[in-house]
Amino acid sequence: MRDCDGRGDPAAADDQSPQQLVEAAGAGDAATVRRLLAAGAAANGPAQGAPPRGWTPLHAAAASGAAGCIQILLEAGASARAMAPEDRASPAHVAARRGDAASLGALLAATGPGGPATWARDGAQQTVLHLAACSGSAECTRAALARARGQSAKGGGLEARDASGSTALQRAAAAGHAAAAALLLEAGARAAGVPAALLPPPRLGPRSRAPAQPLAARKVPQPAELIGELVEGLPAPRAEATGAQLRALARLRDFCCGERAHREAALAAGAAARLVALLCPGGPAGATKAVAAAAQTLRNLSHERSAADELVRAGAVEALARVVSSDAAGSECAWRAAAAICQIADWPEHRERVRASGAVAALAALAATGHGRLHVPRGLLEQGAGA
Repeated sequence: MRDCDGRGDPAAADDQSPQQLVEAAGAGDAATVRRLLAAGAAANGPAQGAPPRGWTPLHAAAASGAAGCIQILLEAGASARAMAPEDRASPAHVAARRGDAASLGALLAATGPGGPATWARDGAQQTVLHLAACSGSAECTRAALARARGQSAKGGGLEARDASGSTALQRAAAAGHAAAAALLLEAGARAAGVPAALLPPPRLGPRSRAPAQPLAARKVPQPAELIGELVEGLPAPRAEATGAQLRALARLRDFCCGERAHREAALAAGAAARLVALLCPGGPAGATKAVAAAAQTLRNLSHERSAADELVRAGAVEALARVVSSDAAGSECAWRAAAAICQIADWPEHRERVRASGAVAALAALAATGHGRLHVPRGLLEQGAGA
């Protein structure tokens, strides 16, 4: 008989080899792990045979998903920084590779000198974040982000690159792990170098930064559903615009610049009325960025005659004219709104509507001071001057 904590067990002396502790941890046998540790087994003792040479008990516990054993070993002083000599994987690398959020969370929560190192890389120069993203597990990626967010690339942050030169986002997108890729984008990972077709629909949180969008990616056809989700995520009139809503607006603006199919999908999803509402009195509170982006999006949408017709029916000319006339001195909002009106006025049938809005004088003033920045249709100014 042995005591409940293993102390005084006459057989304990025979059970203290590192290999036995590794095997118990790998089997998820928490009771035996406690007993061996209490009898004096080294929490960091490496194994010499199978499992892989140099694995510590923490490696074995991580490989089997034994989160309970991981916690016991950490409390006993096991180091989460131990790296196996064969592949230089730490226990956190092992857990991340398996997509085991519970084990990874326990390891990353360790503090003190034996706590995990976000900068640590395995033999392929992959960080814990790389492996978590490649596992496809959203929860595992979220756990890795909790430690990697805010770190430099050298420190294992979002822009750290592996031996192939890939970031965690690039690896996740290439593997088709949309949920993991979305979390990385939310955290501020740069999308440069990731084909737009591989990027998931945006799930941007209110505190995240907008990802860098390569110009070429705007012309990669996106599903109509994605464009519809962006329209649905636009700021609401008479409400404070959130970061996520502003980012949805920015992405809609960019995609509508690149592809006619994107513009058609946006209009089909009701973008005209939603964008016009952002320009009207009582629009989003403190939304200078929203007004400028909405005006630019309206300009992008009006490249086709049928689209310009729909925008005019939605009241875009009058709404844009109010923005232009409210700041003839030339704010960014005024410039964007003026460019949108001029784009609509490229279609002769809409010039009378523009003149009736009272915007011609403000357009002429902006054109005179803009050093070629604003191109007003000649027919609009000439007829406006003669009216």
